[in-house]
Amino acid sequence: MNRNIFLIVASFIAFIILVRWSNQEVDHDEVRIESIRKKAPTPYAQWEMKPLVKICGMAPVEKKEVMEAVSWWEERGYAFEGVIYESECYRSSLTGHIIIDVHTQASFRYNEHDLGTTFTMVREGTSEIYSATIYLLEVRERVLVHELGHALGWDHINKIGHIMNSAWDRGGWKDDGLVRECLPVPATVGEGSEKIGNSRKRNRKKNLGK
Repeated sequence: MNRNIFLIVASFIAFIILVRWSNQEVDHDEVRIESIRKKAPTPYAQWEMKPLVKICGMAPVEKKEVMEAVSWWEERGYAFEGVIYESECYRSSLTGHIIIDVHTQASFRYNEHDLGTTFTMVREGTSEIYSATIYLLEVRERVLVHELGHALGWDHINKIGHIMNSAWDRGGWKDDGLVRECLPVPATVGEGSEKIGNSRKRNRKKNLGK
């Protein structure tokens, strides 16, 4: 009799342990899946026109390097009006342009630890980018391609080896999710935007750290 009771109790305890272990495995999978979802890059806005890339005279980059960076994005389905060089840039933002300039202490929100900083201008109440400005501190592999990604509406994606990783030393040339054909529709600009005239500048200063 006591032996039967012992076997019943032991079986019940084993069942409880098995159920709890199984639930833990499911929870682990859910955490893993959620982590993967968080690593998926998402554009916060897009261009409806083809942006013209303008290189300012003081920018620490050659036209050839800009052309190569633009080509990298063109290969993934993005269209540009072209690339031009201008010795003097009198305006920091211009409709239909992605301006590339030098990152100095005179730059808006200057940070000496940023290899590059990008500001995008988005029309009020929409997800349409109409202007972007890239400030470069120095020329380093992948930096311009990364900043162009911000100018095209992409956020940081902290996946090791990804071009949009926020830290240069953890980034690489991976382009997971960036191909134009599989872009999700960006959300409409809402709260958290800073109004500028008849437009909004997203409160999304984007920079690449050393």
